[in-house]
Amino acid sequence: MAATVCRRIGLDIESTGTVVWLVLHHLLLADTATRRDLAEETTIARVANLAGTANRLRLLYLLTIGDSLATGAAAWGQAKAALVRELFVKASVLLERGEAGTGQAAEVRAALAERIGADAATEFLDSMPTGYSLAFEASVMERHRALMDADPVALEMARGVEGLVECTVVAPDRVGLLSLVAGVLAVSGFVVREAAVFTRTDGVALEVFRGLDRFDRFGEEEGVEAARDTLRDALAGDIDLDARVSEHVSRYHKAVSDTKPTEIMIDLEASDFATVVEVRAGDRVGLLYNLTAALTEIGLDVTIAKVATLGEEVIDTFYVVDPQVGKFTDAATLERVHSTLERRVASDTYASGR
Repeated sequence: MAATVCRRIGLDIESTGTVVWLVLHHLLLADTATRRDLAEETTIARVANLAGTANRLRLLYLLTIGDSLATGAAAWGQAKAALVRELFVKASVLLERGEAGTGQAAEVRAALAERIGADAATEFLDSMPTGYSLAFEASVMERHRALMDADPVALEMARGVEGLVECTVVAPDRVGLLSLVAGVLAVSGFVVREAAVFTRTDGVALEVFRGLDRFDRFGEEEGVEAARDTLRDALAGDIDLDARVSEHVSRYHKAVSDTKPTEIMIDLEASDFATVVEVRAGDRVGLLYNLTAALTEIGLDVTIAKVATLGEEVIDTFYVVDPQVGKFTDAATLERVHSTLERRVASDTYASGR
């Protein structure tokens, strides 16, 4: 349709090609920014290669903003704008200079060095995954470092942008940790909108969640301490988390719309270090816990999780590795991931927020 209109109004072949490309890829920046790891060069390179030129990328960036604003306020918030901007800048740098974000990482390292000293900053950032230095400001990193050094198990809540609450969890890393924490947050009334997982070289895991305080519990220390106690009990195996989540689901549920069928997509090209699993499903209480529990059941570990909620539909993206081999591509494991996730979602018939 776009090509037909372009010819009708007299655009030349090159301009017509650009317009057709923009229409075809109008969701590229928005989808990539909210569902993929922007710290990984493979992600940035894929966008840059698709755009081909800096000018086409700039047009796509402007179209993304206009299209999102025209869709409605829910489609373009401060957090999404920041992610799309970050992706645009990194892809632009890659196209123009052949570099992807190295300058930003150096700036963050310098800023952290000013706060805690050069040696301490170097030691901390070198012990964290590469993507960590691109995910947070220096002041937040300083707090993360203090938490990870002070207590083997920690949970903090803080008010963030757009009315969201940021929950930071520190615990010894193990397969299934993300699922366990997601279950604790679900029964505590925390509705997850985004999650990021990082593990230090000494085995201390840092998990950061952004979401909604469903019952307004976390403005008071009493509510935060209750969630902290539940986390400690779950880590120690002193509670049946499956039963607690099921009980919570039974209290706060509504039927999932039949118009939101579950879609499971596995991407082997999006990452050099992990297999990327994307799940589209109707939103419901405990869904993030259910999906991550399914991956744990198979013996896989989630290194990064990206959570997007669009009305009554959610799109959850997981960067998954096999603890023994890392990224996996064999047909048997891929089929098991697909079937296990499908079964887990099918067994969960409740909805209204995670």
